[in-house]
Amino acid sequence: MLHMKYLCISFSLLSVMLSAIIHVPDEYSSIQQGINSSSHGDTVLVQPGTYIENINYNGKNIVVGSLTLLTGDTTYIHETIIDGNQTGSVVTIESGEDSTTVLCGFTLTNGSGSITTQYALGGGLFCEYSSPLIENMIISNNTVEGYGGGIYIHTSNVKLYNVNVINNFSEFSGGGVAVWLYSNLLFENVNIVENTVNPEGGEGGGLFCIGYNNITMINMKINGNSAWGGGGILSTSFNNLYLENVEISENHAIEIFGGGHGGGISFGHESTLNCTNVTIAQNVADGWGDGIFIASYDTEIYFYDSILWNSITDNIYFYYDYYNSYNNSIIISHSDIQGGLDGIETNGYGIINWLDGNIDTDPLFVDPDIGNYYLQLNSPCIDAGDPYSSLDPDGTIADMGAYYFHQTIICPLIGDLNNDSFINIIDIVTTVGCILEESNECGCADMNSDNIIDVVDITLMVGIILG
Repeated sequence: MLHMKYLCISFSLLSVMLSAIIHVPDEYSSIQQGINSSSHGDTVLVQPGTYIENINYNGKNIVVGSLTLLTGDTTYIHETIIDGNQTGSVVTIESGEDSTTVLCGFTLTNGSGSITTQYALGGGLFCEYSSPLIENMIISNNTVEGYGGGIYIHTSNVKLYNVNVINNFSEFSGGGVAVWLYSNLLFENVNIVENTVNPEGGEGGGLFCIGYNNITMINMKINGNSAWGGGGILSTSFNNLYLENVEISENHAIEIFGGGHGGGISFGHESTLNCTNVTIAQNVADGWGDGIFIASYDTEIYFYDSILWNSITDNIYFYYDYYNSYNNSIIISHSDIQGGLDGIETNGYGIINWLDGNIDTDPLFVDPDIGNYYLQLNSPCIDAGDPYSSLDPDGTIADMGAYYFHQTIICPLIGDLNNDSFINIIDIVTTVGCILEESNECGCADMNSDNIIDVVDITLMVGIILG
């Protein structure tokens, strides 16, 4: 499905229309002053600029947003910055704020986390016992000497839409995101990229979760993160993770004292991992399990219509521990697994249910060397998913992997929207119409094959025209 642009969901906009609006900096010089003067249901609307402060919702069910909230223009995310000045979490939501609470349209940076015990938690966002909506955000370049370099969530119900968690650091675990106990989370259109933890024992470079969490991830990318355990994701125990249309790529589990494990995912005991249309590619573990590392007992993994490819050794690795490794199983159906059954090392501590439709064939990614894991026209993964799965958006049988190949649009020349064999100003004008949702002739406008038609595609067209 081609997403023309991302907007704050209509609930947020409706909240603004029905509430009192507090303007920053016109009425109050700081965002926190605006929050302090607000009441439940109000909106604090923030103009572009850099605000050096640390804000706390203080139990108020309010909307805090940049101009993205009203216009849908995501450039305001880059232009409206809250700088935590290394004096705590940039944003704190910790006092039971409910699901009408919204944070929309900011860059959160330079946070150092809230010290609630002996550790600093949540450099960009600290959320505890609350249920906010977080959307259209960049959370980047935050550092904590504890958990959750970008985001820390504890016992909360949080929805994150269109959020980029980039280049954050934690000393212990959860370079990008740390989730702690009894939380229910929805991540949709979220990118967790190039986050790190201290490799001397730190875990969950991209995402770290511990204890009784239910996490749903849809249309996500977890890429280029690093840690000692779980370069992309580390789940300890009693967690249920559901992944759909997710790319987990180029993450690294680093061996310092030995045993770097789970380049893509490291999974603990009494937990369930359900992967549907997931691509796990080019992850590396210096120790065990480039793709998936299964660490303990009573773990169930389901792998449907997915791709696990381009690892160096052991796409899936079951850890060997006579006392603590048992009752682990993995079900694989209609998926492309590099090495087939030989790419899975059970060590006698795991049961493999190898169902119909699995293949061991190069998936023919467009260009994995530059991180493009879409499928080429002649990929064996096209129409190779379970015929009983939901059809792809183009109405064809499900493909394997995170990104389906759109078969109903044939583009002899990408960028040539009017089929005159040239890329010219007419195509640019048509692409602008696509972005504004005023044109339906948009299939050939996706110049960089990211399933989004935006200004990047126009820039690429201009580059071709100018030579």
